[in-house]
Amino acid sequence: MTDTPLISVLLPVKEPCPWLHQSVQSILDQTVTDLELILIGSSDEDHWRGQLGDDRRIRYINRPSKGITTALNSGLACAQGEYVARMDSDDISLPHRLEKQLTYSRANPEVGIVGCQVELFNTEQPVGQGSLRYQKWLNQLNEPQEIASNIFVESPLPHPGWLMKREVMHSLNGYRESAWAEDYDFLLRAYLAGLKMGKPAGVLLRWREHQGRLTYNDQRYSRKRFIEAKVWALCQSHLKQKEAHLKNKQAIIVGTGKNAVHLFDALQQQNIKVKCFVDFGPIVNGRTRRHRPVIDYETLRREYDKNDLIISIVSREGAGEKLRQWLNKSYLTENLNFVIAG
Repeated sequence: MTDTPLISVLLPVKEPCPWLHQSVQSILDQTVTDLELILIGSSDEDHWRGQLGDDRRIRYINRPSKGITTALNSGLACAQGEYVARMDSDDISLPHRLEKQLTYSRANPEVGIVGCQVELFNTEQPVGQGSLRYQKWLNQLNEPQEIASNIFVESPLPHPGWLMKREVMHSLNGYRESAWAEDYDFLLRAYLAGLKMGKPAGVLLRWREHQGRLTYNDQRYSRKRFIEAKVWALCQSHLKQKEAHLKNKQAIIVGTGKNAVHLFDALQQQNIKVKCFVDFGPIVNGRTRRHRPVIDYETLRREYDKNDLIISIVSREGAGEKLRQWLNKSYLTENLNFVIAG
């Protein structure tokens, strides 16, 4: 390794971490060897060296546990590499991961954040069908336009698989403490800043499913918080009123389930008016949701005001793509007249 490594890999550790050795070794075994692995945890260096050995590419940051956002920003402040990559203590990077991401980044300099395709695995039980659907969805979003069009559906780049130039991370002021997940917040801010995101072909990260993941144990990763994050970003972009003389934008929510109600509440908190809800099939006269009328698709087609924003949050598999096609056939434009958010 040179005095200034090519890549700095940020790996926060919260004990106990039974898979840490495997995770660390998967980084040290990368075909790109010019790297530093910055391990951020609350134990001292002697403790970690006793577990992980004396590979000179590992740097240890000992800091009190104050959450993943603080840990990552501490690691970023010490990073020396031209590129910064992410890794988690329970996952496995395949040997060519960083090499393939670097090759992709250099061939596509317009892409600011490089992700990767993943394989979900669980050594204790089969991976659930819902998780497998999420894996399929993630791995089919590779081109920058595909990722941008789906940024409001879910986080399209799994956090432990990121790579970007260090200057990109600093341009967004690193990670931010917020009411929702730090990685989705970072990607939304990157999207708002006009940064493109992409992925090389092929699985490069084995992403471990287990009940100890933050996804299952921290309310910032809850569905409600993700919806609040989406609304915050929409208010900085699609719902932002740029011309004072125009009437205020209103939202139309496609969907009537629990997520649609969370979306309504989040919009209300941001002082965005909701005109109505939209549902499939015949509508019973006078039906309402949150004291707003529920209309059908044909009524939406007839009465849509192009100053309003249609937000789809229907969670059924394939529903978002079907709605996208229907709206396009109705001569409505994605990211101008509508967004798919679920």
